Order: sequence, then C-alpha cells, then structure tokens
Amino acid sequence: MRSRECLFGPRVHPEYPRATPGLLNKVTLSCVVAIVVLSGCRWHRELSQEPRALVGIIYVTGNEPFTNLSLRTEDGAMHMIQKDTTATYSELWRLQGLKLRVRFRPVASKPDSSSIIVERYDIVKIP
Repeated sequence: MRSRECLFGPRVHPEYPRATPGLLNKVTLSCVVAIVVLSGCRWHRELSQEPRALVGIIYVTGNEPFTNLSLRTEDGAMHMIQKDTTATYSELWRLQGLKLRVRFRPVASKPDSSSIIVERYDIVKIP
C-alpha cells in the first residue's frame, strides 16, 4: 500500500514562521516584567496614601516582653501602632490612658491589617 501525504503537512512550508526557544523565552520574560511593573504600580499607590485621622485612647497591649502600643477607638476597634525609629513612638508610651487624635498612614506591607504608623498626634481635651 502506498502512503498518501497530506498537502498541508505540519510546518512543511518554507514561509511558515516557526517559534524558536529563544523567542519563547523573550515572550515569557516580557510577560513577567509586565506583571512586576503593574504590581509595582499597585504598591506605589498604597504607599502614597494620604494620612488619615483617628481619635482614641492609647493602651499597652500584649505581655512582657512582647508589648505593643495600641489605639482603641470609640467604636471599640483596636489599631496596633507600628514600632518605628522616630521619637513619636517613645512619646506615645508616656501618654498611656489619654485620649488622642492621631494622624496616621496604614502599613503598606500589610494592607488588610489594623496596624498604623502614627505621623502626628494631639491630646484631646475631655469636657
């Protein structure tokens, strides 16, 4: 029996473009770079958020030696104050139990957490 060859065999035409491994690597690398750039834009937007304000009472939470400062708002929510190297954090330790208005920004590395970074604070006078 004689075998019959198809007129349109797989990639037998000399003008048919063939994908080379180098081309596939370049396309894959381009897709990865695009994803990284787009996700970087998302993080930049979170980092550049405007500071917000909260009013609440400063408490120390946790057990020694793992204590943290937290701000309890009037609705009962607790916001852990992120430790940083500024003098603001050490000043807040002395203001435990006082009602404060704090200007803060959320911690960008933890978008779903209640951690905040205090930028400024004012003592609220209770009438």
